[in-house]
Amino acid sequence: MSLGAGWQDPATPTDLYFVTYGREVEANLTASLSSQTTGADPGELVTFRVFLNNTGSSAASIAWLNDILLPGFTYVSDTATSAGASTPFPSFTFLGVGNGPRSFDLVARVNVGTEPGTVLSKMLSLEYRDGSGALRDPPDAQVSILIGKHGKAVYLSPDPVGASERLNPARPTGGTGSQSNEIVRQDDSLHDFDLAPALARDFRVQNANATLYLDSPNHDVRNLDVNLTLSDWNGVTLVPLAYVQRRVTTNGLNDFQPFAFDFPALDHVFAAGGRIRLTIINRGTSQSDLILAMNSTFADSRVEFETTTYVRVDALDLRDAVAPASVWSPRDALVVRANVSDPFGSGEIAVARIDITTPAGTRVVDATQMTLFDVDPGTPSAWKVFEFAYGPPLLEGSYAVSVTAYEANGVSDIAEATALVRVPAFTLSKTATAVNVRSGDRFTYDVWFNNSGSGPAGRVWINDTLPTGLTFLSSSDPAAMTGNYNWTWTSVAPGNQRLRIDVQVQGGLQQISYFRNTVFLSYTDEKGFPGSMLTASVDAALRGPVISLTKTSPRTTLHESETITYTFTIQNTGDPAETLWLNDTLPSGLTYVGDTAASLGGTVVRSGNNIYFTFTDMPGLTTQSFTLTAQAGPGLARGTVLTNVASLNFTNTNGFLLPPKTTSWSVTVVAPEIAS
Repeated sequence: MSLGAGWQDPATPTDLYFVTYGREVEANLTASLSSQTTGADPGELVTFRVFLNNTGSSAASIAWLNDILLPGFTYVSDTATSAGASTPFPSFTFLGVGNGPRSFDLVARVNVGTEPGTVLSKMLSLEYRDGSGALRDPPDAQVSILIGKHGKAVYLSPDPVGASERLNPARPTGGTGSQSNEIVRQDDSLHDFDLAPALARDFRVQNANATLYLDSPNHDVRNLDVNLTLSDWNGVTLVPLAYVQRRVTTNGLNDFQPFAFDFPALDHVFAAGGRIRLTIINRGTSQSDLILAMNSTFADSRVEFETTTYVRVDALDLRDAVAPASVWSPRDALVVRANVSDPFGSGEIAVARIDITTPAGTRVVDATQMTLFDVDPGTPSAWKVFEFAYGPPLLEGSYAVSVTAYEANGVSDIAEATALVRVPAFTLSKTATAVNVRSGDRFTYDVWFNNSGSGPAGRVWINDTLPTGLTFLSSSDPAAMTGNYNWTWTSVAPGNQRLRIDVQVQGGLQQISYFRNTVFLSYTDEKGFPGSMLTASVDAALRGPVISLTKTSPRTTLHESETITYTFTIQNTGDPAETLWLNDTLPSGLTYVGDTAASLGGTVVRSGNNIYFTFTDMPGLTTQSFTLTAQAGPGLARGTVLTNVASLNFTNTNGFLLPPKTTSWSVTVVAPEIAS
């Protein structure tokens, strides 16, 4: 060895140690998971921190981090893009993962309805290709959390329970005036405290401890050997579960010190109807008697448990105003009843609050206290029922209902449900297979009643009374006929429906120029609420003209002082028409300039802005057109809409009037807009 003056042999053998540092050349990726909490309640959000580390020198060309989607959690959000992810949840892709750590958060919600005491796990799998392109499959990352574990205390009280005193689930609220100070002799005698009332539901205990407020009778320093036993007592059989003995030393002051007693680990279910018993013994080895203080806010001697059984929403009953329901009408009330129970009885159930969210996502009821509707009359009393009513009216779609019930100590349970609101929405139209008929002709009316709503109709009625001169022959749904010209259906689902009615024109008809047939539709939704009546009509001419009228213009906009030309087109697809009267009303702001009605043999009479045209003898199967020109006046406001309406009346060759026709055309006034 060299000591700075050349190499020398050591007198005794010497070990040499070499320490080297380095890292793997190839990419080496690992994934790990952590949670910000070790426990959560149903409905709560849990944030998981995801770590993706490469301890190698080379980059991984690509890595896939996949959520295995174990049950119990619902995805809410993540920040994976901030860590370089190029694809979304649940399969995150990372490109070019170099040496070093990266991390992101993944937020999930514990599913409502998860049983308290359940252990839920979040697991992610990792695969990647190293620098050589080889596929690597490192171990999965996993973290678990316990759901719904809380504390519950019962308090020592001097109230008698048979030969024992009481363990009261209600925390004392009084001061020194309500405090009880009891002497426990140093004689190994048993002092029992029993839960009252008895358990209304099974109660699971996972670990327990006690806190007792103690002093010596003379308020001096004394060693006290105290023994506590926790037992399951059903009135017949006493089952000791755990005990703890501890020597405590008082402080020599006139006060009551809190002393903690930790029971050994236990996991036990106390059955409904049974009682928890705490037995206190002041051992004969103590230096004196002891004073046990209880039943005040200053000295709340108690036993505390860890448990997964506490207040619970047993049932969420969604109703309308009458009974439980599976669907609702917009005209229904949404009535929510929550049945809530507690192992320590209905007296421990403090309140239930409700949230209601509309189909549009608007919170319309926010943590509102529900009304107490009923209480379990039994002994022990286990449950309460709370009620809340919302609406009407209701919106179409699905309402989200959430009820949170609270125990007196603030522990809560949540339940959720949805209420589907749906309603039918009908349109009604009617057509005829013939529009110009003669005596003896047969033709068909088609009645279309289309349900475009979100729900079925409970009942649909159609009334189609035929006009004079027509004889009913048959219909496409004779089984639905419930009277002359009446049809009834039940449970009409969304979709298109058609009723065909076959008729025949009677002979010997006088002074009838056309048949107008009107159909009426009434309906209820599936909850029995009536909808608005609908009507539709169709005309069929009797040996007469079948006229249509249109008005057009190349203009849809107009400046002041400009002219506009309208073209009227009259088409007759039926028999000849004897006389036609076309009345056109120019809107204020337009002035008549001229027309070409004379080219069709027409005459014109003007009265202000009303223009009256008369034509005679229009043959069947012909089309005639003429124009009318008007001029816009000065000073028209920019954006004004000018609508020109025209109506046409006409007769058949016998001089009888047929149904009138109307048409219109609108233009918008435009003008330059000068901005300074």
